[in-house]
Amino acid sequence: MVDWDIEVDFVSVGSGIGGLAGAIAAHDSGLDVLVLEKAPVIGGCTGYSYGQVWVPDNPVMRAAGLPDSAAEGEAYLDGLEATVERFNADAAAGEDTEWGRGSWPRANWMFGDLNCKPNANLGPLLKPPFSGFEVHSVGVGVNSAGLRIDTEARVRHVRGHPIPGLYAAGGTAAWRDIGSGYQSGIANARGMIWGYLAGRHAGR
Repeated sequence: MVDWDIEVDFVSVGSGIGGLAGAIAAHDSGLDVLVLEKAPVIGGCTGYSYGQVWVPDNPVMRAAGLPDSAAEGEAYLDGLEATVERFNADAAAGEDTEWGRGSWPRANWMFGDLNCKPNANLGPLLKPPFSGFEVHSVGVGVNSAGLRIDTEARVRHVRGHPIPGLYAAGGTAAWRDIGSGYQSGIANARGMIWGYLAGRHAGR
């Protein structure tokens, strides 16, 4: 027998972007909300998302004995400028002469911007600020296993009907938006949207 010292209307198990979005939506709908998190800080897997700022020849590098110089930084930026100029010329022509991006029709309609002409996967870099990242080959970043949900993020029973009061979002829910291809880049948006739908539905 478990004794409870608090009663709420909506419990979010985990504080990732899906759980927090659901908690906020439920709270805004007038429900009493409780967020449970086993880690010492909030954020869940979303807390591992991060950004970086590149500063060549910085004091931290020098203190660590890592070789670098302002001249090397300037040389890198010169090369980057040449790369952008070459890429913009390719984007204007609609053909990536270096890597062949946008040459597969499936990539155009599935991941491209169809309003971007002449190639849905190539857009020129014209208006700052710019940001970039280094791409590495890895395993699947977001697995496809998870609980089946309906359009309100309600968990579906094996017989197909929604289970009353049980919702799933983020890493606990199976994909239902794209179903194939590269998924990791939209994992946060997926979690946030389905969490919001869960909280909104619970507050009705």
